Amino acid sequence: MKYKLILLLGFLSLNTNSIYSQIYGYVKDEQNTSIPYVNVVLLSPTDSTFVEGTTTNTNGYFYFNKYSNLSNLLIQLSSIGYKTTILPVTELSEKITLHDETTQLNEVMIKASRPVYKMRGTNLIVNVQNSIMKDFASANEVIERLPGIKGRDGTFQISGKGEAIIYINNRKVNDAKELERLNANDIQTIEIIKNPGVQYDASTKAVIKIRLKKNENNGFGGTLTLRGRLGKRFSDSEYVQLIYNTVHINTFMSMSNYSTRLRTDQRNNNITYTSDIWNMHTNMMGWNTQYYTHNITAGISYLPHKYHTIGGSLSYSSNNDRYGGPSETEMKKGNILYENLNSNIFSWNNYKQLIGNIYYSGKWGKRWNINFNGDYIHHISDDREDNLEKGSMTPQHQVKNLLDATYNIYAGKLQFNYKLSSNMSLTFGLDGSHLSEDKSTLSTDEDVTGSKSLLRTEETKYAGFTSYEWNYKKVSLQAGIRYEKLAMEYNDGLIRETLIDKTYRHLYPSIFFSLPIGQTEMAISYTTKVKRPSFYQLRSSTEYGNRYNSTQGNPYLLP
Repeated sequence: MKYKLILLLGFLSLNTNSIYSQIYGYVKDEQNTSIPYVNVVLLSPTDSTFVEGTTTNTNGYFYFNKYSNLSNLLIQLSSIGYKTTILPVTELSEKITLHDETTQLNEVMIKASRPVYKMRGTNLIVNVQNSIMKDFASANEVIERLPGIKGRDGTFQISGKGEAIIYINNRKVNDAKELERLNANDIQTIEIIKNPGVQYDASTKAVIKIRLKKNENNGFGGTLTLRGRLGKRFSDSEYVQLIYNTVHINTFMSMSNYSTRLRTDQRNNNITYTSDIWNMHTNMMGWNTQYYTHNITAGISYLPHKYHTIGGSLSYSSNNDRYGGPSETEMKKGNILYENLNSNIFSWNNYKQLIGNIYYSGKWGKRWNINFNGDYIHHISDDREDNLEKGSMTPQHQVKNLLDATYNIYAGKLQFNYKLSSNMSLTFGLDGSHLSEDKSTLSTDEDVTGSKSLLRTEETKYAGFTSYEWNYKKVSLQAGIRYEKLAMEYNDGLIRETLIDKTYRHLYPSIFFSLPIGQTEMAISYTTKVKRPSFYQLRSSTEYGNRYNSTQGNPYLLP
């Protein structure tokens, strides 16, 4: 369990006489106006690896501290509507000007407009409809460009926090591909929550909430989207959506296909320190990868009254991945060549997934708001990998890995909000989930005895929460507490033995207070979080890279 005391202080001025090497600056536009919420990222100059990130504050300032070797860093500044700037940190001036990004089409100059940002405590709210982001292709492309966010393809991290959980209209996103299917023009606002309250799971590090705009058009409608991307190989996607709306009923059905084809070159270097130093250098050149994803989704919502909505959706996806190619490994003991290995690796990954959701959202009287969401997920996957390996010290042999998994998830959340006054509210509710998974693995090697595993996983979680919120002008206070009970049971099906049978009960308090002083943004928060191992970390199977490199999970890991 992790306990965090976080103190966030804005600043008006910057101290240039620190004993540390500092990186700071003021970002402005061509009209000498400060630009808030600019993404500022430090990168490694050798491979552009992410080092650290931040955003400019409301006055256009940014600040990094405690860097001893500035010559080894690049700095990248980017914001919607402006050209991205990248330069060595050693060439950074105290004032940086970002230039407007313009697009010229048939002698007509179109100037990009700025997005509309709003701060609520430490939360950032972006009005997509009032910005050029509404013309982007998908929700993925919008989120990728938001301040303080890095990531892609439905998986995003918030700087200083970690991976974010994503919600669309208070519904948790369980399929990352949904963000690619969501048209940017359908989004009203996006809220970035850096300090999630007690209404979220105790393992939640950050939240991205997407609120869709209301569709006020009745009758039939449709959307057809075709995209193509050419790199070393051609990738394409096709998406069609049909809708039918009346005053009280909204229905939709969509079908999509995503075909991604890649040809990649990769070099890896691993150093292992034992009594000797082992250096493994691997070249994986000319690998071919294909991802094929098909989806069909249908949904309906019923509005018996303007303050009440009942609905549901059903989504089916199938995914087929193929990748592989040659792998050349040079193994050295110190500076002396120990062995050269050559492998041909091919992998097949397939899954089928069914997701169902039902929901209710309503306003009762002037003070009560009630929201309910129920989810069901059924997932089946099978993975195969063949590795034909031969080395100067290793006779040719073939390793095969097989993994079959099936899991079911049932989850529900009921939340009440009571408005005590114009600036005070009380939120409370319940949520729970149950997961069951069956996983079998088989690994065979022509030269050694193979291995087999059969693991059954059961997890049940119940939680209750309550929180109080008070706002007065720009001052905000939130305080709450969450209780969680988690029961975990892992069984080995081969030896018919229970590996883990644990029940955890914890209270997770949370408090947040923000108080702007002049132009200084000040906030203090205390949260209690838990870090639970992922399914991948709990796997009992072994992934074979070569005779010197293999990885395995640990089903005994605990939160």
